Amino acid sequence: MIRFPGEQSTSTGGEREVQKTLSKTLLKYHLHKDQELFDRAYGYIRQYY
Repeated sequence: MIRFPGEQSTSTGGEREVQKTLSKTLLKYHLHKDQELFDRAYGYIRQYY
């Protein structure tokens, strides 16, 4: 879980951390080459978190 103070009010630093963590997670499961999966997962994260 990636959380930090003020994460709801930031747009660049927090987004980058989430993207990096998502990329590492997809790499762990050998899904890192699927750009559509990354985009959909990141879109979900942005919408609900």
